[in-house]
Amino acid sequence: MRWILAIGVLLASIVGACVGPFAGRGPVEPAAYDLHVDNGTTLAVSIVVDGRPAGVAAAGQGLTLASGTLPNGEYVVEATTPSGRVLSKGKIHPGDVTRTLEGDGVTGASGDGFRVDLSCGRLDVWVGVPMAGPAPDPGTPGDCDP
Repeated sequence: MRWILAIGVLLASIVGACVGPFAGRGPVEPAAYDLHVDNGTTLAVSIVVDGRPAGVAAAGQGLTLASGTLPNGEYVVEATTPSGRVLSKGKIHPGDVTRTLEGDGVTGASGDGFRVDLSCGRLDVWVGVPMAGPAPDPGTPGDCDP
C-alpha cells in the first residue's frame, strides 16, 4: 500500500512540474462579462436581452453593455432591425468567459458570441474575447431591409 501512495505522490509531483505552479483557471474580471456589439452594418441594430430592450448600436458603431446591467446567469441576446426583425440570436452562459493561466506564464481566455454577415456589413455580438474569423460573407440581397 505504501508503494502505491509513493507512486501517486511521484506522479503528482511530475504533473505539477509539467504544468507549473501557476497553471489552472485564473480570476475573470467583471468587465470580461460585458456584452459587446460591433455593428459594421448600415443598419441601426437594437439589442434585446431576455425580451427587454437593452440598447441600440448605431450603423457602423459599437455598443457595450456593462455586466452589472445584464442578468446574472444565463440570458438570451437578440439583435434586431429597427422594425423588430431578428437578425441573429444567441444564448450566453455563465461559464462562457474563462481565463486560463498556463505554467509558462501564458494567459488564455475564452468567450462566446454570435455573428451574422449581411449584404450591408458584419454584426458581432460577444462576451469575453472578441470574435475572430474569416472575412465577411457577401450576405443575401434584401437581408438588410429594415
